[in-house]
Amino acid sequence: MPAARLRTSGLFPLVILTLLAALTFWLEHATRPEAGGPDGKLRHDPDFIVDRFVARTLDPQGQLRHSLTARRMLHYPDNDTTDVTDPRLVYFGQEQPMRLFANHAEVSGDGNKVTLLGNVTVVRDATANDPAVVLTTTAMTVLPDLEQASTDKPVRIVQGQTVVTGVGLELDNKARVLKLLADVHANIPRKK
Repeated sequence: MPAARLRTSGLFPLVILTLLAALTFWLEHATRPEAGGPDGKLRHDPDFIVDRFVARTLDPQGQLRHSLTARRMLHYPDNDTTDVTDPRLVYFGQEQPMRLFANHAEVSGDGNKVTLLGNVTVVRDATANDPAVVLTTTAMTVLPDLEQASTDKPVRIVQGQTVVTGVGLELDNKARVLKLLADVHANIPRKK
């Protein structure tokens, strides 16, 4: 009988070691990320956040061309885009600046495209001869360096007592051309 007892007591440490090895293998396997599975690089989390953001672009002569300011900016590395809260885009260099406002904007990775979203307003200040122009829409795509903008959404333009509405717009700030694309209606008061 004592030989059987010795044999059983000798197996106990071997069983414990086997269980520990199996548990270690299971833990290593359970905590290893799956091949091709999500990792931190592919999550849509901002890698940096900037409050009271200001970006300025100069022309070749060093004069201020346009500026983009915002309450907050978040950059996402997974798709190299930037989300901007309360953006204000201002174009300089003409007799009066053109200002664009919105609730939100999405900026492409190269900065060549800005999509303004929510309560988009474009203002060209009054001159000595003309009242201010105020354009409103819900979304607008802006190409800042080309000074061009477009939308396929309904648009309302007010200049003094003149009101023009339409759907879709193409705007060229350099050429000072604004084209409404469809369903255009105008209310132009008679001059006295």
